[in-house]
Amino acid sequence: MNIQQESPDHIEYIRTEPECKSWNNEEIEELNSSLKICCIPLPRRLFLFVKYIAPTLILLFSFAADIFSGVAVAVRHYRDNHIWWFSFTVVFICAPSVMFIAHAILKTITNPEVHFKKKLLWILLYIFTGAGLLLWPLWGYVKKLVYAIRAFTDEENSTVHLERFHSTGAVTDNMHKMLKAFLQSAPQLLLQMYILISSTPGHQDQLTTIAEVVSIIFSLNSLTIVIVHFEVNSKHHPSRTATPEQSQEVSDLCCVIVEYLWWMCSITARVLALAFFASVFKLWVFIICAIHAATISTCLIFNHPSYSVNNIIIAIFMGLVYIFCFVEYKVDFGMLGRVVGLYTLYYAFTFSQNACMVLSAYFLSSGYYHLPVVISHFVLFFLGIVFMLFYLGLLRPFYLYLLKKARPPSVE
Repeated sequence: MNIQQESPDHIEYIRTEPECKSWNNEEIEELNSSLKICCIPLPRRLFLFVKYIAPTLILLFSFAADIFSGVAVAVRHYRDNHIWWFSFTVVFICAPSVMFIAHAILKTITNPEVHFKKKLLWILLYIFTGAGLLLWPLWGYVKKLVYAIRAFTDEENSTVHLERFHSTGAVTDNMHKMLKAFLQSAPQLLLQMYILISSTPGHQDQLTTIAEVVSIIFSLNSLTIVIVHFEVNSKHHPSRTATPEQSQEVSDLCCVIVEYLWWMCSITARVLALAFFASVFKLWVFIICAIHAATISTCLIFNHPSYSVNNIIIAIFMGLVYIFCFVEYKVDFGMLGRVVGLYTLYYAFTFSQNACMVLSAYFLSSGYYHLPVVISHFVLFFLGIVFMLFYLGLLRPFYLYLLKKARPPSVE
């Protein structure tokens, strides 16, 4: 049975032949011919541009801007003779590449099938190509952009190009995004915000201040985009735990925009509280972050059925992630009660931490910027709560309803 797919986006919910046998023509046409963004029908080319070309351009620009703004602020710190800030900035820029090199070298060393001489050659190759790992993901974005443009221009073969678009860097790209976000963007964001808050007026060159602000903006944007991407594509997300008979993902542009605003406000409030506290108490912020990460990691380790080294490492990494935000990891988020309980517990815990840090820094020290920082923190935190409630309370249930509504009749 050959079914004519009219939607260029049909590869996201394409059916196998047995699944389609009980579908009538009207149901098939209704499912596969709707080119909609935020429930608004769009022409084919505009749909492809909004859903594929524009997001890829944004990801490409975001990644490049985060890297190069970090390099620019490192150069400014070096010229200002702030060697410590320069060193930390460079370390955070290179951290993802160093982790990848260390992981590759460890796998090579522990591989019994590779001879000693070959191991040395591979290790040297990993070390010398380490710098290229910083910019390697740009090639993946360029390839995806090429496939998206081909799908946009070549109507007859758009499905083939979109399949290649979705298959490009499906696994390794996602892993690199998470590592880069929380080993580079997140600490870079916290470091530059701390330097900006703790610096007295006139202490820094004006160009250095501008470079720090630009780096903060791009690091925040990059971190937020990666979290939204992880949430939308996580296998524990409702769109991933949905049955095969359900239709397209809960990844509509409206959901993505609201989720982006939610995470941007929440992360900014969290980093602002940490940086403000660090500007007054310095080393105590590391103790708070360590306790926070250790608590979350311990819960994840004991919540997991197996205790392999890999699961423990992932739990430790997710503990670092949860310092900044709460993502849907190892949780069945199809259960609404558990969703509400976990979000309530995490945000109550985080808000208590933030409030203690912000208020203690405000009352135990003085500064012209203290009151604006306190007000900005609470405004951003509660704005994040508003966007979160709007997304979880209205948008997600609405799109889950659309998923259930689009479920085809069961095959007898």
